[in-house]
Amino acid sequence: MKFFAGIFLTDHYWDRPVTVHPRVALRQRPDVVVSIGAAPDGLPLVLSVARSASVRAAVLRRLRDPDITTLAPDLVAALDALDAAVSRRARADGITASGTAYRTAGSIQALMGETLLARILGVTSPLLRAEDRAALTRPSERVAMTAAVALAPDPEAARSVADRRLHLEIPLDSGPPLIVSAAGPGERPRGQRSRGQRSQGQRPLGFETLLDTLGAMIHHQTDSDHWYAEPLKSGERTARVVREARSLAWTVDRTAVAGAIAALGEAVGQLHLRGRVHGDLKPQNALLLAGGPRPIDALEIPSGEISPGATPGWAAPEQLLAQPITAAADVFPLALMLVTLLGAVVYGQEVRPGVVEPERFGRFP
Repeated sequence: MKFFAGIFLTDHYWDRPVTVHPRVALRQRPDVVVSIGAAPDGLPLVLSVARSASVRAAVLRRLRDPDITTLAPDLVAALDALDAAVSRRARADGITASGTAYRTAGSIQALMGETLLARILGVTSPLLRAEDRAALTRPSERVAMTAAVALAPDPEAARSVADRRLHLEIPLDSGPPLIVSAAGPGERPRGQRSRGQRSQGQRPLGFETLLDTLGAMIHHQTDSDHWYAEPLKSGERTARVVREARSLAWTVDRTAVAGAIAALGEAVGQLHLRGRVHGDLKPQNALLLAGGPRPIDALEIPSGEISPGATPGWAAPEQLLAQPITAAADVFPLALMLVTLLGAVVYGQEVRPGVVEPERFGRFP
């Protein structure tokens, strides 16, 4: 059985060729495109960084764009000096204190989008009603307004754990990009107790892939209105389809996705063997890598302790009620993922007519 997972349009700017620079150019130029690696399908993965701003242009617009030759020479010189100062400051923006890496201002989610499992299942728990979902205001769904945080010895510390902000850090040399937990003003990164200590939230950037997995199919459209479908496999054929197609989509096998969720449970079981509970399992916190599913961003709560945070809809009831949690708290969200995959309804849940529909996963056009 196949179900529709998403459509992604490809935009070709033939009249705007992109020049990819070495990463060290991030220190030399405010606006630059650099390579950060290759995607699993072999296509280059680049990052476009725009940090420039022109004081001169803003002033000239305010003056109704006069002829530059009519302005006083000292005014033009002052504007040029301001632009040069802004450019110097922009080049330094995002460069880490060590000067060896560039940290993105945008979050990893904003740059890379949702995880593949989140795109397949959606980000909303089947327990969360639409009106409750709309009421959430925090950028990350892990909120600090739970009984667990209220009862924590240090509520502010609990909030910082519950509201991690993950960014991409790119070494200016040839090292692999990292995902780091960036602290807010006056805060330390999660897990960092002293200056120079590495944050627990730091990990290599892992590239998710559906190539040769989950019975994935690629659907592509050229200049005609006809769609073509073929297995999503490694090799030049897939890379050429991605490069040349006007529109792309992919589908996966429902049974294979269920197997991936089971494998995710086995991976979390390794954490349980160490006496720890993930504490924040959800589709956004699982990567579908070539070697199998991997849970990420674990709260790593010692079994038998109270969680410092929770994600509405995905957290187990005992976690929300500030009760000590065990491995069972991780089984709960895994079961909800399967419920979502099947389009099922949790026993005892009240559902208005039309809320749960067979068309939830749709059919490919």
